[in-house]
Amino acid sequence: MNELRFIANEIGTVNRDDNSCGTIGYVPVDNDFAPDDFDTFGGYIVMMWYKDRGRTDNAVFMTDDETSDITIKHAELAITTYQTYRKGGRLT
Repeated sequence: MNELRFIANEIGTVNRDDNSCGTIGYVPVDNDFAPDDFDTFGGYIVMMWYKDRGRTDNAVFMTDDETSDITIKHAELAITTYQTYRKGGRLT
């Protein structure tokens, strides 16, 4: 989860609300890296946590059609997505 939070910060998809002390961030997941695993075009891991510290309180995998519990496979695909597109300079 820390790696996913780092990625969300790195790509600028984090927003903190000081009124609620909550932070939300997301990381894209590209199913091009595992087309047989997901019957979608990919999605996002969406996470919430307290300020900039502490553990992630909630994380889900979301597509246009549904929301499901996050799995290790989702996290691995999100990290692979980040690493691949970062090399090509296309992920922001």
